Amino acid sequence: MKATLDLPCNAYCGCYLLFNDNVLVYVGVSYDILFRMNAHRKNKIFNSIKYIDENDYLNAIQIENYYINEFKPKYNLSPAKLEYKRAVYGENFNIKKIPYPTGWNKKETI
Repeated sequence: MKATLDLPCNAYCGCYLLFNDNVLVYVGVSYDILFRMNAHRKNKIFNSIKYIDENDYLNAIQIENYYINEFKPKYNLSPAKLEYKRAVYGENFNIKKIPYPTGWNKKETI
């Protein structure tokens, strides 16, 4: 029998990158990346995953935006989150006012 590995739920939080044959095909953020992979397996083709550990939502979406804008993955069909928010709010856009989704740790400011 092969050895088993314990994978704690919610341990993998941040920005994740899905690759198919070493080509970046999707970038996303989640507070539970393992859970999100099950949803992506239904409608995306990928054979490897990398993630950037980031517990702060605003930092994670800034990383996500960079990769989406830089590499334009084929499954990221809508604009990156920050680009979308800027378009919606125009001059009133303020990154600090973006709400944190349930499950994310809000970074404490000093």
